[in-house]
Amino acid sequence: MDMKQNGFHKKSLGYMGECYVKLELAKEGFFVSGVDHGFHFDLLCENGVKIDVKAALPSKSRTFLKGKWYTYKNWQFRISHPKQIEVNDFIVGVIFEDLESPPLGYFIFPIEYIKKFRKKGQLSIYESDITGKSKKRNKKNLYQYLNNWNLIIKDKKRYKTSI
Repeated sequence: MDMKQNGFHKKSLGYMGECYVKLELAKEGFFVSGVDHGFHFDLLCENGVKIDVKAALPSKSRTFLKGKWYTYKNWQFRISHPKQIEVNDFIVGVIFEDLESPPLGYFIFPIEYIKKFRKKGQLSIYESDITGKSKKRNKKNLYQYLNNWNLIIKDKKRYKTSI
């Protein structure tokens, strides 16, 4: 069966993303619980932090620059519902190369970053953001959010709520 048929890959990709995020936070000794559908967030941390997990496979894009065609990979996350912005403290973007491999990385975005930089309900990650060699997008400085679990963990003292 083609995994891209009938939306199967999107459901499994989202679930895989949530599982990997739980595992990464557990490695840090941080307890996270999944929630039912309909809450506009996917995970609730022991400190009350709410996380929405987004997972994506790469897309290939082409651009024409200075008389030459360039092809590059990007990962796009849809963040269009206003409740996603209101309710969550973090959006974690999990980037996969394919469904058979572990994630290439995790971008842990504070909601303030999402409010400032998402465009038309989407947030895009480019190959250069993963390597930290982005020239064009340095003002956004995405590399600082790559695999930076301390952004969530250090918020332990900020929240009084617990599970």
